[in-house]
Amino acid sequence: MSRAHASISNLPEVKLRRVDMKNLARDVSQMLDIYNDAWGDSWGYVPLTPAEASRTASEFRLVANSALTCIVDIDGVPSAFAYALPNLNEAIGPLGGKLLTRGVLKAVWDIRFRGLNTARLVGLGVRRALRNQRKYAGLSAFMYAELNAAGQRARVKWGRALRYLEDNGPVNAGIKVMGGVLYKTYRVFEKKL
Repeated sequence: MSRAHASISNLPEVKLRRVDMKNLARDVSQMLDIYNDAWGDSWGYVPLTPAEASRTASEFRLVANSALTCIVDIDGVPSAFAYALPNLNEAIGPLGGKLLTRGVLKAVWDIRFRGLNTARLVGLGVRRALRNQRKYAGLSAFMYAELNAAGQRARVKWGRALRYLEDNGPVNAGIKVMGGVLYKTYRVFEKKL
């Protein structure tokens, strides 16, 4: 991971930035464009619309930590992104499904002010045009390392990567390199009716 991070960091055309909450609409639009390009050839892919992305961003604004985001510009063009969100289950789990308790105030306090100890990698995408360029091979690892360092500064103790296709070799290899362990597999079966 550190070699991949160093190789990408040394490329002068590569610039990393965090999502700017004051310019969230711009950044979400850029991430949406990258997402639709990066995931377009994946099984089960359904393109996100600008309205869906905007609504999701407005909902995530309440819990998002911009330090746990990254957008990578290459020669000034937004080309890759990754973002993690605090794991809300950590705060709401103790409520036992009961929202009208005093525990809700503690959950809100923990989410907004104390911070949570766990996070979830929710999205990652690299433009298809970059995937076969050797010098950008470490781009995903670069973003993982950046999110890991930001998470440590934010006192995040561990994280979880959400649902990735088992045939997505680069992403799965990056998760394994970071010490990730496959703990659950979802299968989809098809039957003609």
